[in-house]
Amino acid sequence: MYATGPLGAVFEGARHGWVERAPVEGMAVGVTKWRGAVYVGDPVQGLLRLQGAATVPVELPVWPANFHADRDALLMVEHDGVAETRDLKEVRRVGEAALEVARRDLTPRWR
Repeated sequence: MYATGPLGAVFEGARHGWVERAPVEGMAVGVTKWRGAVYVGDPVQGLLRLQGAATVPVELPVWPANFHADRDALLMVEHDGVAETRDLKEVRRVGEAALEVARRDLTPRWR
């Protein structure tokens, strides 16, 4: 499993404990594993990929604060909406206003 720290680092955990894998110059606020690679979200630097003991930028115009990775797509929560990529080349976005309209008539399951 992976986690990010408040001082900008990526950690890898196992039943034996945690180890720091890579420092992050900015704010590592989210981490996920998708299609065999580990991705780190930084709202300033953008999408980063863990490569050895470093993080390298992914050439994709996104600034993720959190993730949801499934088999087909990597979903990223940004400050003003949600972004999705299926190939790390193209991004589709749904903005905050469109999300508000889409969920207007939904009753959350937790109520």
